[in-house]
Amino acid sequence: MAPADPTTGLILIAAFIAIHCAANKYNWYQNFPYVDIVTHFLGGLILGMFVKELVLGLGLVFLWELFEALLVKESRDKFKESPMNKLRDVLIGLAGFLIGVDFLVFVL
Repeated sequence: MAPADPTTGLILIAAFIAIHCAANKYNWYQNFPYVDIVTHFLGGLILGMFVKELVLGLGLVFLWELFEALLVKESRDKFKESPMNKLRDVLIGLAGFLIGVDFLVFVL
């Protein structure tokens, strides 16, 4: 399989950052909970474009969730996540990762 096209990867990274920044600034994560699904999917997709090892990819998805839990520790009142939400985030990130591994097959 050919390596991921860097331009496509950069466009997806820019989209991820733009959505995440807008979601934080305008409280989309609180007002539109499905934005969280989009960002986790995009994060997994980008990861899959550059990391092709399943175990490593899954580990990084789990590490992101741990990092996210630590990151929002100070603002628990504003940002509450249930265990089911964490599970959904991991599954959506993993789905994005699995699609990202074969992304070039879909776009070529």
